[in-house]
Amino acid sequence: MAAIKPPSAKTKTVGSEQSDIFPIEAVTQVPPNKKVTPLQLTGVPDSVKIDYKAYSAKQNKAMGVLFVEMFEFYQQHHKA
Repeated sequence: MAAIKPPSAKTKTVGSEQSDIFPIEAVTQVPPNKKVTPLQLTGVPDSVKIDYKAYSAKQNKAMGVLFVEMFEFYQQHHKA
């Protein structure tokens, strides 16, 4: 069996010290009220996926939220 040293007294533990590392919003996220289903798109080039993920991060929005906003915008401007 491997000899593992016990953690030192300086080791961060879960609790009030965690708020120093992570913003409180990241620890206390609440799931959305609406039912959310994964959406998998095929045939999308990797470069588009990378650009989309980067754009989502720059806008500070989840990729799903950004997709819904883009689709709603598309529907408003491309009436069938």
